[in-house]
Amino acid sequence: MKNKSIGKGTCSVWAGEEESLMQNATQVPVVHSVSFGYKDVL
Repeated sequence: MKNKSIGKGTCSVWAGEEESLMQNATQVPVVHSVSFGYKDVL
């Protein structure tokens, strides 16, 4: 695979980052979670 230069979209997404992510990760981890509400618990 050939190396490509960084595109405008990539620059715009990462422009606000001041520092590299932990261990040079390329994405922020996604955490799936859910909250439940019960009528008998206040």
